[in-house]
Amino acid sequence: MTVLGSVLGEHRVVLCGGSGGVGKTTTAAALGIAAADAGQRTLVMTIDPARRLADAMGLASLTAEPQQVPGVDRLSAMMLDAGDTFDGLIKRFAKSDEAGQSILDNPYYQQISSTVAGSREFMAMEKLQQLVGDERFDLLIVDTPPTQNALDFIDSPRRLIELLDGSGLGLIMRATNVANRLSFGLLGRSQDQFARFIEMLTGYKVVGDLNAFFRSFSEIIDTFRERARQLQATLRSDDTAFVMVLRPETALVDASERYVRRLRDEQMNVAAVVVNQVLQSAPATSPGAVEEGASNPAIDAGLQARLNECVERWTSVAEADRVEVERAQGLLNVPAVSAPRLTANVSSLSDLQALAQALLTR
Repeated sequence: MTVLGSVLGEHRVVLCGGSGGVGKTTTAAALGIAAADAGQRTLVMTIDPARRLADAMGLASLTAEPQQVPGVDRLSAMMLDAGDTFDGLIKRFAKSDEAGQSILDNPYYQQISSTVAGSREFMAMEKLQQLVGDERFDLLIVDTPPTQNALDFIDSPRRLIELLDGSGLGLIMRATNVANRLSFGLLGRSQDQFARFIEMLTGYKVVGDLNAFFRSFSEIIDTFRERARQLQATLRSDDTAFVMVLRPETALVDASERYVRRLRDEQMNVAAVVVNQVLQSAPATSPGAVEEGASNPAIDAGLQARLNECVERWTSVAEADRVEVERAQGLLNVPAVSAPRLTANVSSLSDLQALAQALLTR
């Protein structure tokens, strides 16, 4: 079995990581097609706000729910809706419908759910965790953000645990919760009275909203902490594999090495690297064809010179690409798969199918 065939066949989750503009989204879509063609019920999910995956798969748009890709049996695609996922998490784990709605309606929750560093990435991980348990799919392929943001994606469970266990928000919520229990709710009622006094003076509900948020959210803080630990376990599971995607450029290979080192420091499995846009060797010519052309008086000397220059340039670039592919394989210490340089952007399902075939035959 080929390198990527084994990766797709032996894992439940495959995450495609890499810098922006290296063909990561296209690679994720092509791997999805390859897996579906091999008989796996596959879902490709993107958290890239550019929404390129829909275009690559011939879909008018992507939604927050899996939708069947037309023309490819067993393949579905979706895009993360971070806000919807966060709201769903609150509704699932609040102690009652009323308590959940109270959190959702609070302006501080609305601010936190959209602006706290890493909240979007954590919701991507939460959605992934939900889908891991979805029996409709055998394989989940995730198109992660570009490298710098992808580290936020990987770090999001740990950062949430630190937020909830350390100082700041988690400490305030736990202190509020404990104080209310010890005072049999008297503290909470005093805070409410103070909040109403401030509201009368200023016309703003700032203190009341904040106090209500702390009291409501503290009830599910333990659930969030446990969920974050489950997400960490999923990333480190033997069922999860990372596929690095890059182009044959020295700077991108170096950046990928740093990214892979970080993943391994976090005990995560990097299974393969896909090097896109690799120029193949110059087209084969019959022995002496260039020399024969040079001696043929019917061929313009200037045209022959340009031909010679093109062949030399092609050969030089192809050799440089080959060297970078070998360097990537050695530096990242994983099998490298080369995807051929394309003459045009991937813009149709047939283009994706051709790329999938190229990836799975190497």
